[in-house]
Amino acid sequence: MERIKRKLRVYTTPKCIRCRQLKRWLKIKGFEFEELDLSNTEVQADLVMKDVYSTSSPILEVGKRFIMANEIFEGERLNEKVLQEALEASSR
Repeated sequence: MERIKRKLRVYTTPKCIRCRQLKRWLKIKGFEFEELDLSNTEVQADLVMKDVYSTSSPILEVGKRFIMANEIFEGERLNEKVLQEALEASSR
């Protein structure tokens, strides 16, 4: 199945284990993404301008949708169903 290139952004923080899990999963699935550091005040300001008020990482931006850490993970496990649905919906 050919991957449709869509704009993905992963908002991370230094030393974030969950961020590494999400990035690894995206790479394995063949998705390219831009990584942005949530500890950067310019990145935080950009999120506020988009009505996103969270400093918990990771945050995944898929098109105009923001998927927060509490949606990306169930406990310590990656919620692959939520991620797959969001990524598939963005390609329609």
